[in-house]
Amino acid sequence: MSRINSQKLNGQRPLYEFGPFRVDSGERLLLRNGEVVPLPPRVFDTLLLLVRNSGRALDKDELMKELWPDTFVEEANLAQHISLLRKALGESPTEPQYIETIPRRGYRFLAEVSESVDARTQPDASAVPPARHKSLSVTATLALVFAGGFIVALLLVRAKPLLYPPKRHAISSADYIQITNFTDSAVQPAVSPDGKILAFIRGERTFMTPGDVYAKLLPTGEPVPLTHDPKLKLSPAFSSDGMHIAYTAIDTSRTAFDTWIVPALGGEPRLMWPIATGLTWIPGRNILFSEVLSGRHMVLSTAAADRSRSRHIYTPRHERGMAHFSYLAPNGQWVLLVEMDHNGDWMPCPSGSI
Repeated sequence: MSRINSQKLNGQRPLYEFGPFRVDSGERLLLRNGEVVPLPPRVFDTLLLLVRNSGRALDKDELMKELWPDTFVEEANLAQHISLLRKALGESPTEPQYIETIPRRGYRFLAEVSESVDARTQPDASAVPPARHKSLSVTATLALVFAGGFIVALLLVRAKPLLYPPKRHAISSADYIQITNFTDSAVQPAVSPDGKILAFIRGERTFMTPGDVYAKLLPTGEPVPLTHDPKLKLSPAFSSDGMHIAYTAIDTSRTAFDTWIVPALGGEPRLMWPIATGLTWIPGRNILFSEVLSGRHMVLSTAAADRSRSRHIYTPRHERGMAHFSYLAPNGQWVLLVEMDHNGDWMPCPSGSI
């Protein structure tokens, strides 16, 4: 099968029509005879891939890679999205009018689709993004910006309070210092407590990526690889004394998130905690981390350094919900977390006390 057509038209909004339905890719809406048909975001993405490839058989693996590019998911997730989409379109899987199931392979969109372009003016790029993509501005002294093969550091001259939108300031390129320079990407940066060492993953993705963990003395030291294996990795973090770097490695044979630890100045990585991810050291106290209870039910917990006195502080309601990332407040009393729901969608960020 040739690559799935998921490309968008620059500066224009493609519209797709079939039967009584219209798909507005710019507004991310499905309409039936002019009336909005509500769809969860990932189900809309599924529909968009299908209609853009109308008449073509799409493999399940390719669909899952497009819909969940940085996440382990099972075929059941895709089947659930297809089921929700069929209900929205008002069809039965036994009498398909729009979506055909190809046994042991994938799906095909059957209806003839006409494509047009909505040439109305697009929203300004500086406008506030949709609610599901809103970000928070957190008090900080060092912001790390990473993209396209390098990391740059920017000293913030004014800290911004949590949840309040920052004022826009023109920033000159002279305010940035480039601190990595690879032909590929440097992602997921972390800074040691004393601000002297940068850790990052050299890999192609900003979530799970098959790259190595690197360390670099700031600002001019040479980046040094600390790992040498092809495992998927994420979330490097320094221990409270800055002597070690913990990171998550994915054991694909078990589909498990394990935490490994390596000396910040070089040495052999070792398994620290199995079935644990996203470690943060709480100064003078415990460790904050995520762990899987069963299946894909990931909770947020605290424990002592030897993992004794473990306590769950946040449990997603759905048995397949995953509390993937957590960010500790400077006073160590509050935590902001990022949760993935049972459909693989990122949810709005809740916060709570430890």
